Order: sequence, then C-alpha cells, then structure tokens
Amino acid sequence: MAKDVISAKIDIVFKKFFTENRDMLHDFIAGILEIPPESITEITVKNTEINPETLNSKMSRLDFNMKVNDDLVNVEIQVNNDPNFRDRSMFYWSKLFVSALGSGEEYVDLKNTITINILDYNIFSDREAYHAEIVPKFRDTNDIFYDKFHIHFFELRKIGREMKNSRRELWLNFIKADKEEDFDMLNNTNDPVMEKA
Repeated sequence: MAKDVISAKIDIVFKKFFTENRDMLHDFIAGILEIPPESITEITVKNTEINPETLNSKMSRLDFNMKVNDDLVNVEIQVNNDPNFRDRSMFYWSKLFVSALGSGEEYVDLKNTITINILDYNIFSDREAYHAEIVPKFRDTNDIFYDKFHIHFFELRKIGREMKNSRRELWLNFIKADKEEDFDMLNNTNDPVMEKA
C-alpha cells in the first residue's frame, strides 16, 4: 500500500526545501524556465512581503520572491481552487514589477518580471497543455508588445506520470508527488538532482 508523504506543493514545505537547498533552487529555476543553468549567476531570496504604498493599499505576501540575475521572479503555489487567482496573479506581478523602481529612476530601469504559478487544479479547462505562458501581444499581428512581462501557469493535474526527463517535468512531478511511489518513480530516473531532492 502506498504511503502518504509530505508534499512540496504545500507552500511552507516548498519554501523550506528551496531556502535550505540553494543548489536545488538553482536547478529548479533553470528547469522551470527552460534556461541553461550556467546562465544563472546569482539568486537572491527576498522578503516575501511587499508593503503597500499608502495606508489604504493592499499588502502582498508572495510565496517565494527572488531576484535571479537581474530578473524579478515570484513563485506561487496554489493547492485550493481559487476563482480569483487570475486577478491575484496579475496583482502580485504588478506589485513586484513596480517595487524595484526607486524614486528618480527611469522607466527603462524597470526589471524583467516573471511570475510562476504552480496550481494543483486546472485553471484553464479549455487547454490540454499543462503549461501556459502569458505575454502581452498586439491582437492584430500577434507581435510581442512588451518583453518584461511573463506570467507562467503550470497545472499539475495535467502532467502525466510518464516523464520525458526534461528538467521542467522532473521538477513539476517532484512538486506534485504526494505518495512514496511517486518519489520512487522520480528516483528511478537516475537523475542525480532528483535523487538528492
């Protein structure tokens, strides 16, 4: 009989695991964004709270707030179906985007801002793919309007158990795992990073 295990999709477990294992965090970010690991020279984990600018403004508490090289990256884990999650994701992205621009700085200094949403439910019922990247485009030409805006959605329930050994799918299956047999399957990939995780 399969035993239940502590899953990394619980946000406090996710944060503790990656805060205490920076090599794993490095590999996770490279894998999930599909960028070469050697292109990441620095990851700084920042305060997860973004204070409001006025007394009447809403405070934001991000799950995992980082600076990766010169990019701002927020990772959100959402287990329960939240009908307002699209709005929340846009709000968190926008707060993170404007938070790095200080008084007197030029708008050109705004940072590339990436939000990674990992959901344990399906937010896009009309899409089969487990990954969706949202970017602003011109409606008539499909050309990118602005290249500092990236919001990713990863729907864990759409990922099959068969892994293609891509870094992205390995990490998403690690986060999705909630049974001992799931971890055994990851261990059987003979991937040294997954074995350590």
